[in-house]
Amino acid sequence: MAWLYVLAWHGVEAAALPQAAPAEPAAVAVSGGPPQRSTAFDLTGRISYPADVRFNRNAAITIEAWVYPQDYNPSDPAGCQTFVEHHLGASYWFGYCPKLRFYRSDGSFVESSAELKKYRWSHVAVSYDGSTATFYLNGEAAGSGALPAGSLVNHALSIGGAESNGAYYRGYIDEVRIWSVARSGAEIRDDMYQEVRSGTGLEAVFGDGGRNEALQPVAGTPSGGVSAAVFGILPRDLVVPRAAVNPKLDADVNPALEYAGAEEVAIRYAMTGASLSNSSGGYNDLRALLVYTDTALFVGVPTMNRESDIGWTTDSEIALMLDANISGDALAQPDDYQIRVGLKGPWDSPVPATLYVGDGAGSWVPCTGPACPQRGVDWDADSDLNGDDVNPNQSVEIRIAKSMLGEWTEVDGLAVGQVGLGTPPQDYVGPVQAVENAPVTWGQVSYGEGSAQLPQAVIQGRIYAGPDATYPPLAGHPVYFGDINSVMYQRLTDANGEFFFDVRVPANTTLRLQHNGCTACRYPTATTSGTGLAPTTVGDTYLFFPSCAAGNTCTYRDTQFYIMQPPGAITIAPTAPVARMVLNTAGDVTPPTEHLLVGENLHNLTKVYLSPNTDVTDFNQFTLYEAQVISRSRDLKSMMVQLPALPRGVPKQSGGPTVSTLGSNWRWVVEDGWQRPVNINGYSASAAFKLRP
Repeated sequence: MAWLYVLAWHGVEAAALPQAAPAEPAAVAVSGGPPQRSTAFDLTGRISYPADVRFNRNAAITIEAWVYPQDYNPSDPAGCQTFVEHHLGASYWFGYCPKLRFYRSDGSFVESSAELKKYRWSHVAVSYDGSTATFYLNGEAAGSGALPAGSLVNHALSIGGAESNGAYYRGYIDEVRIWSVARSGAEIRDDMYQEVRSGTGLEAVFGDGGRNEALQPVAGTPSGGVSAAVFGILPRDLVVPRAAVNPKLDADVNPALEYAGAEEVAIRYAMTGASLSNSSGGYNDLRALLVYTDTALFVGVPTMNRESDIGWTTDSEIALMLDANISGDALAQPDDYQIRVGLKGPWDSPVPATLYVGDGAGSWVPCTGPACPQRGVDWDADSDLNGDDVNPNQSVEIRIAKSMLGEWTEVDGLAVGQVGLGTPPQDYVGPVQAVENAPVTWGQVSYGEGSAQLPQAVIQGRIYAGPDATYPPLAGHPVYFGDINSVMYQRLTDANGEFFFDVRVPANTTLRLQHNGCTACRYPTATTSGTGLAPTTVGDTYLFFPSCAAGNTCTYRDTQFYIMQPPGAITIAPTAPVARMVLNTAGDVTPPTEHLLVGENLHNLTKVYLSPNTDVTDFNQFTLYEAQVISRSRDLKSMMVQLPALPRGVPKQSGGPTVSTLGSNWRWVVEDGWQRPVNINGYSASAAFKLRP
């Protein structure tokens, strides 16, 4: 059905809507997953089609497409990017620079009056009648200019890049159409939300953004960075796949794992009217991800818009609308549901979320009776901040139990978006042209049996409570496994200090294994053993492992982590005089001598000194003579040290008087190399004693 009304803010008049659809849900069996709506280009690739008379235009032509640009440098005037090219310089070219631009064969061009906004889905069109090119952005006129007709050239067609000079595009392209007539603004507006496959002058349609031409049909030849994508505008109806990994309702919306292969709904913050001339400010378009399990439908909205880096100045909400009996009513009825999740905190649990039902007159009212679906049973929601402190993002996740929807063989109505945003408050809802209180405008959802093919990763290991494998295992310690950006799985080591993962992971993504640190602990470098894929990076608390391809099972080498937990306070003896030392009569020094020190927690990061210090509050002001540690007991209660040669006369304090080494008050000083709250100044010392010849 073609929706020919305009999206309304906070409500819609019943008379402006199409008639209600039949009330009975249709039983369907859908194989596979969501449609691949668009083509993604990465600034290095294009799709080409061989010369075809349908592409040859020297006079009237209209080119239109949905585009989602992701890259443009306005300081680079030569940085144009291509939508459609038919021999730049000899025929025609349509792209943006960052204004929409249309070339004809003699190198002349015309530009639009408005710039194209990055990270927003926009409908772009140029209509040329042989003398004047007129641009349309989101169905509105966006400037025009005179342009002479060109030569009729038989040449190949390119999408996403130009054959002659590259001019590659970065972003998504959906629903490209080429007409042999100059279409009016009304005709462009009427068809922009439809999948058009026939009509006067329609020569070619690339419904997936370029990979295939629908009217012949024929496939294009891709080169460089070109790939199929679900994220797009048309078709607007949805096919939700089974989750490859059962999601956890925690607002950690991971498109590579829990939502791998998900259906995607584009939520547009479209520019209209005066906003067409403003390419700055506003919000980037969002995407909502949908998967289902045996028991529930999950909807995740990752990395959503925030009004500022410090948060929301007004309270808007993410809203999910459900028409479980696919009644398609003009206005929401009591059997239509809306779940709203507040975005302005608080961040403790549970997050602000409310279930509403329609009142039949275009408004939503809270569902509070005993017959209402219950939060925590029939539905639930979570929201959280992520990213970093400078650029925080916000995510929302909603779970709808099967009890609210019926069988997965049935069709549901659904829309999702951000409502009540800005002043005055406005609603932004997807699929395109959906209105938050009008079920007849929502997308139809079916549930596919396909799911993403994720690889299986197997890895195990052990954690030791010491610097090597001769020490006892450490039980109950957290270990994490995931990609390099997120934690996906957690295990606690068992009584033997062992951990084991046999889990689904994202395809073609570097994996990270890491254990949780502890306060003031130290970590010798991890080791690996056995067979399997070796790590690419080895650290003290983490390792990076190579990726695993979709559908494969990858076994990685066993990993050993070592954790040295901080010992207690250091003590040291003796308090009695040091054993008699032999004087070196040939010089003013005493020779090296060995001494046994006893104490507590004399760990391997200690350094031992002898000092004539009498002020225990600041050892740094006094001369310290370091002793070499020869051996250390395993229980850390004793150590053998060797003193260096000692001068007979030493300065007690920098710049101060000298005293005789013999007969002075001395102390053993132990520097605690362990960075921890104990020993703030880093030193411990024995009581004073005398050196004796």
